[in-house]
Amino acid sequence: MVRSWTAGWLAVATLACSPVLDWREVRLEGLQAMLPCKPDHGERSVQLSALDVRLQMSGCEAGGALFAISHVRVQGDQATAVQAAWRSAALSNMQASAVQSHPIRLGKAPASGGSALDLLSAQGTQPDGKPVQARLVWIGAGNDVYHVAVYGPHLNDEQLETLFTDLRLQ
Repeated sequence: MVRSWTAGWLAVATLACSPVLDWREVRLEGLQAMLPCKPDHGERSVQLSALDVRLQMSGCEAGGALFAISHVRVQGDQATAVQAAWRSAALSNMQASAVQSHPIRLGKAPASGGSALDLLSAQGTQPDGKPVQARLVWIGAGNDVYHVAVYGPHLNDEQLETLFTDLRLQ
């Protein structure tokens, strides 16, 4: 009886110590990121800025939030228009009512030539009417456009720091 009681408490203690955010490196078409859970991967065709593009995604849910990285490749000088259309669609889909922009740098070390980016903090509504917060960033690199996003009811900036400060282009 004591042995089963001890084993039960050991199992509970192990679960209690399990991290909600289990960070791991993920690569998606030239972008290296850290996601806090094992991601699912997928792709589909979407229309952005009147272009049909192949959207690749990796994402997972952890700590009550959805973490995702996405990528599209475009031709010629279409990256800027696609990035603007993507931003508009993302904010529209969440019915964003409040959006703030915060500068961040790509990669941890600004001295290493990290690129300046705008991290958007947005509040809006999910399709089911529940409130949602988001942190969103788009990265343009030649013909590639990346989108990194976190959506959840309550986002904690400390939890998100690893995701947004460890982004690297390869």
